[in-house]
Amino acid sequence: MDLPEVWAQSGAFLLLSRYDPWPLAIAEACAAGLPVVCSAACGSAAELVRSHFNGLTVATGDGRAAAIAMRWMHEHHQELPQQGERSHHLAAPYSKGMWARRFTAILDELHGA
Repeated sequence: MDLPEVWAQSGAFLLLSRYDPWPLAIAEACAAGLPVVCSAACGSAAELVRSHFNGLTVATGDGRAAAIAMRWMHEHHQELPQQGERSHHLAAPYSKGMWARRFTAILDELHGA
């Protein structure tokens, strides 16, 4: 099964890293339109996860907090599509089109220098 198929069948994305300065998987989950539950050790959460807006961030290594967050997602399943849409918008600055525009601008600047 391809990853897009897996994500389409998922209600939320969970990443409980102990150390991960910029997990790209969170940006990919957001781009796929999923709400996210992640640990505070996930650096990309600072840009991509807003508490109760498109997901939840829990204390690193706190299994109880992770269980509470997963239960919250389960109990608020009717809100997950809206949270996923919000995730999708938060991931827009990291899209392939945006990266292509950034690289093109850098190359144009270097070529003109």
